[in-house]
Amino acid sequence: MLVAGRRARIQDRAHRLLDQRLREAIESSRFAYHKDFREAAAISDGTLKNWMNGTFMPGIYDLRHISTLLGVDMLWLGFGVGDIHSDNTSFRQLLTRNH
Repeated sequence: MLVAGRRARIQDRAHRLLDQRLREAIESSRFAYHKDFREAAAISDGTLKNWMNGTFMPGIYDLRHISTLLGVDMLWLGFGVGDIHSDNTSFRQLLTRNH
């Protein structure tokens, strides 16, 4: 029970921080309104609301797509790692690193 409760608190915190970063990214983007962003991202109003209120988090492919649209670093947007305006180099390196 203790582990499940801790995991739930960590996920809740991650969701709340994601919504803050997403709001910041949209506000600093070329999109004047959330509606413009939703249309460009091809997502529904409900999906964006769920992301913004922390009900759901976008998947990895959605993160990649929306970070590109917003001109922000994917790791920063999804996980709070790095700088808002890096060029996703760190993520590319992570994906292409040989094990």
